[in-house]
Order: sequence, then structure tokens, then C-alpha cells
Amino acid sequence: MRIYAKSRPEETLKEHTERLLHNLEILRQVYGEQIENIVPNKAKNVFWEMLKDVCIYHDCGKAYTPFQNVIRKSVGKEVLKTSFKNDIPHSYLSPAFVSKEVLEKYRDYKKAFIQAIAFHHERNVVLDATLYEYILQAIKEDLDEKRELVEKELSIKVENLNKRYYSYIAPSNMLSWWKDKDKEELLIYVILKGLLVRLDHCASAHIEIEDMKRQNLKEITTRYLLKSFNNLRELQKYVLDKGDKNLIIVASTGSGKTEAALIWAGDKKVFFTLPMRAALNAMFKRLKDNIEISNIGLLHSTSFHYIVSEEDDENLAFSIYQGSRYFSKQLLLTTIDQIFGFPFKYKGYEKILATLAYSKVIVDEIQGYSPSIGAVILKGLEMLNCFGTKFLIMTATLPQIYEDYLLQKGISFEKAVFFSPVVRHRIKIVEKDISSDVENIISHAQKGKVLIITNTISKALELFESLRERTEMKVGVIHSQFIQKHRQIKERMIKRFEERYDKGIWISTQIVEASLDIDFDFLFTELSTLDSLFQRMGRCFRKREYRSEEPNVFVYTENVSGIGRVYDREIHLSSFEMIKEFDGNVILEQQKMDLVKRLYSIDNIRDTKYYKEFKETLALLDSIIDGEFNKYEVHSNLRDIFNVKAIPIRYYRKKEKLFEMYTNEKNLIAKAKIYDKISKYIVEVPYYKVKNYISSCSYMKDIYILNLDYDCNTGIKYDRVISSELM
Repeated sequence: MRIYAKSRPEETLKEHTERLLHNLEILRQVYGEQIENIVPNKAKNVFWEMLKDVCIYHDCGKAYTPFQNVIRKSVGKEVLKTSFKNDIPHSYLSPAFVSKEVLEKYRDYKKAFIQAIAFHHERNVVLDATLYEYILQAIKEDLDEKRELVEKELSIKVENLNKRYYSYIAPSNMLSWWKDKDKEELLIYVILKGLLVRLDHCASAHIEIEDMKRQNLKEITTRYLLKSFNNLRELQKYVLDKGDKNLIIVASTGSGKTEAALIWAGDKKVFFTLPMRAALNAMFKRLKDNIEISNIGLLHSTSFHYIVSEEDDENLAFSIYQGSRYFSKQLLLTTIDQIFGFPFKYKGYEKILATLAYSKVIVDEIQGYSPSIGAVILKGLEMLNCFGTKFLIMTATLPQIYEDYLLQKGISFEKAVFFSPVVRHRIKIVEKDISSDVENIISHAQKGKVLIITNTISKALELFESLRERTEMKVGVIHSQFIQKHRQIKERMIKRFEERYDKGIWISTQIVEASLDIDFDFLFTELSTLDSLFQRMGRCFRKREYRSEEPNVFVYTENVSGIGRVYDREIHLSSFEMIKEFDGNVILEQQKMDLVKRLYSIDNIRDTKYYKEFKETLALLDSIIDGEFNKYEVHSNLRDIFNVKAIPIRYYRKKEKLFEMYTNEKNLIAKAKIYDKISKYIVEVPYYKVKNYISSCSYMKDIYILNLDYDCNTGIKYDRVISSELM
């Protein structure tokens, strides 16, 4: 009689286990050395055998007759007689097949070994003493007679079923980050379980766990830079021999940070994170086409649709997507939300933690995250440091409290600062409301290209209307609350304006701080926090030296929008006190970095809302019990931090047919192409801002219907609520 493991496609326990073992060989062949480096010293000599054995024993419990009947019924086979119901998770039964001899091989790590098998699937069924009594009955009256069958299927020796494994998996003996004791065994458990789950998922999907065409990113990137520019920049030279160190690099725009990160990565597996999906898409294309990195993946909420839209070969597009989704690509470009949920220790977090542990982790533009997300990233790096994982933080400005946190946790790193000595900005502090200085803005727009940046969309639109009334000059506006179709048009327009025109005005919010490579002659901006202000300045005289005695950056400090909501009030006030010292003077890149360091020092922000949010998030992460949340709950908790995707109701009504087609389409490539059409009408909005104006979409759970009016010239109109009944 066969023991089934899967029904779609039909697969025996032997076939499924062999797929795991095949992937285990690939994993060891491609990244064996890196994995051995993260295993605690005492377990190094038995680790690979231990991992092989958890693979062999993980699904033995599927021999349980009620489980077999579920599959047999599904594949059209006659069901077997039994008095039991399918109410025991098969993984809870699997340890019964682990013999005393096998367990004795891992006598120092029995809990890690048995728990990795028993909990490789996360269930909501609590394995307590009552359930274990029932399990013993099932072992005696059902599994005992399957013993020889399992022995033959898996070529293992099981003289007697183990009926005493409860002590290794009882709630009181669970390995946990909460406990100081058993810390070494906890790390082994995380690696064993995390890799087992990933091997299991890849075996079930019939894909290889790692792309075997491993590349030396350092050599490829260095060769490209020397061929293209004849030399390496100072930052790129600095990282040449730093691949074995944790690094924090503070560098100004145009320092060659991305290429430096690839040189630091060497030939290792790498996760490269950025805050913006658009920036990741552009980086994916550039690294693949220009530097010719082939073992590269892209992972974010819409990466599949981007890859399909970029690749002519549909099979190749799907292969890249699968390689990204299953983490099999060597270099994976991704957003924080895809990989940094593990500090919440949700059910099954070990899979991503174990994978990151034998990789290198690059966090780019960490200044672009809120204090809550910053806290999650730092807690994640702290957990990874337990395995010796190397990280690289790159930023234009680094809050001092981030650096202080790593030092407090005893995490060693080397810090380097690279700044340009070129003078680019002379500042004028204007103690007025920016809206009251429109004539001055128009006057400068007749001499050059003017970029206005406000703290809020409402202020940007107020200035937009005011300027349109007072000048015949063309005025453009861009912010985050346009659907993708209109935002892409506006991004092309502002880029074309910057390249082809000498005079004119564009208005924006902080979205241009990181996502657009533009260079204007004058910047008129509301005062934000200093880190944000300096990012804005990076869009004015971005790549040129400024020699005039007249200011090219005007900072408005009265009736500033968004204070208390977008920016912390106390930090904003401190920013004003620091920047006003530069009124009428040039400000160098080094001075900008020094100011940000002072601004975010603990002494300066101790009583701010910003610091409170940072500390509260860390306290929350420290208080979470392993497995307290499931993955969905973590994403729900993070929803207030991250944006949600929504479609304005007027476009939903016009494009509902596309949603129906998407739901009914079975082919994944065709489905992605339909999604690409839908995505043109999607806008990403902060959940806290729209939570009272959104309703669920019956076709897609990750897209909401936005019950607000919309204008293609100005974006979402928050003052005009539209109920679905009125449309």
C-alpha cells in the first residue's frame, strides 16, 4: 500500500521526501559554508545530519489513516476503515517515528530536533497533555500497524514507535526568545525549522531551493565600474576589503552607494532593501541590463506584474518571479515589509529568519522610514546578529539613536562617512508663510527652474491654485495621491521639464525627496525636519557647484503645514533653531550630516513623540511571545504603518470588468497582464488617513475601494466623500 503525501499533483511520502533531500543537497552545495558559519560551534559536526533527519521524519505522521483518507478521497481511491477523525495535525504525530538511537545522536539538542519536526506546520491546535493522551491512543491503535510500511517507504529503522516525546514539545519546554536559558538550542531550532519549512515549500512547488548559477557580485560590479568609468569612487574603494564587517555608511547623493553595496556583498547571498518600489524596479532593470547580474530577483507587493511587463519571454518572467518568491535568487531586491516581519515572531517566522541568517542584509535609505519601522529594522538586525549575519546600512543622514541602539546591544560595526566638498547650497531663512511669498517665487521662476516643496498635499494644492491665478507661466504639481497612470505621466513631465526647459515652476510634497532624480535651480520649501530638508535640497543643484552670493534655497518657517501630524513638533522646533544659524550662508554636506546627528541625539529628542514611538515599538517587540501572532495579524498591525492600495470609486465602476476578468483568469501570466491594467488606477494611501473612506473589494482582498472624489489635475479630493450608493 502507498503512503500519500500530496494529492495535487499526486505524490507519495517517498517521492516528496526525496524532493526535500534533493533540495537539501543543492542548498549545501551552493551555500553550505555560509550555513555552517551560522550554526553554533557545538552543533557544527552534527548539523547537516540533523537537518537531513528532520527532512526524513517531518511527514511520517501523514501515515495516519484519517490523513491518508483525505488524500485517497481526493485522488479517487477507496478510503480506509478507521475509528479516528482527522483532528490531529500530522506533524504532531511524526516524532513518534524517531527512534531512541536517532534521538541519541542529537542528545544535546533533542528539543530543537523534535520541535522542528512537530511544528514545521503552524496550527492553532494547542499540543497540551490532553491532546497528547489522544495522540498516544492514535499511535497505539493506528500508527503502530503502519510502522513497517513507513520503514520501507523511507528506508529507516523504527523498531518501536516513540511514545515519550511529549516532554520535548510540552508548552513549558518550548524554545523561546523570552528565555535566557537554552539560547544556543533556540538558534539551532530556528535554523533547523526555518530551513526545513523552506525545503518543504520548495519541494511542494517542485522548484529548486537555490539558483545554482552563483555569481561574484564584487568582481562583476568592479569590472563594470572600471570599464565604464576607469576608476572606483572613494566609497567603492573603501568597501573592497570590508566584506566581513558590519558597516554603516553615511554618504551624500552621487557617491556610488549601490555599486559599493554590491562590492561589499562579494559572492554571498544578499537581501537588498529600499523603501520605494519604484526605486527597486529601476534598480532591478539597471543591475540586470547594465551590470549584467543574472542571478537577481525582485520581491514586493506588485513585483510579479512589473517583471511580466518588462520581460518579453513569459516563461523567463515567471521563473524570475518564482525565484524571488521562494528566495532562491542570490541577489534579492525587496521592500522591508516582505522580509522584516520576523521581529514580531509570528507563527512560521523562522523560515525568513533562517534564510536571512546565512545571507547578507543591506538596508538602504534607512532615513526614509518612520521611527516605528526603524525600530523593527533594528530589532531584526539585533536578532540576526545572534547568528553572526553581516549587515550594511546606507543612508544620507543617520539618526543618532539608531547608532546608539546598536552599540547598546553590543553589535559591532564600522562606520564611514563620505561627503562631497562641493558647495551646492546657500540658504535664506524666510520667516513667512510660503503662501504669502508667491510674487517672489514667480520672480525667481523668470530666472530659472523653481521647485516648491510643501509638507502636505493640501498646502501644495493651495499654492498650485494661487500660482495659476497670478501667472501665465505653466505650473506643474505632483504628489503621492494620484493614481499610478497620472503619477507616471507627471513624473515624466517633471523630468522632461528639468531636462529641456530653463524657467518655470513645479510644486511637490516630500515624494521627490527620494524617488526622482531631478535638478532644479531654486528650491522654495516649508521647513520640515532637518533630515527631510536636506533630502529636499538634494533636488536643487544636485550635481553642480553653486558660486553665487545670492541664496538658491529658501526655507519658510511660519504657518508651516503638517507639524504635529507629518513631522514631530519638538523635532521641527529644534530643526528651526539649528538651521537659522545658516541664514544667508552656504551649508556644506559635512555640516548637514553633523546637524542631523545632533538633532537625533538622545539628549535632544528624549521627550519627543518621535522617540516615544521608537521606544514603544521596541517595547512591543520585546514583549511578544513566540507565535503569539500569525502572519496576517502582523500585517494587520503594520497596516497603520504602511500604505494600503486603493482604487477611487469612479474608476472602480468604470473598470469593474477588469476585476471580473482577473478573478476568472486561470493563467498566471494572463492574470498578471490584467493586473497591470488595473494597477494603473491604483493609488497607495496611508491607512490612517483613509480608514474611514475605504471599503473592501470583493475581487481582491489587498485592494480597497476609495469612496472619495478624484481629479486628474489635483488627485484625491479628501473634502468630497462619495458613497457607493450615489455612484
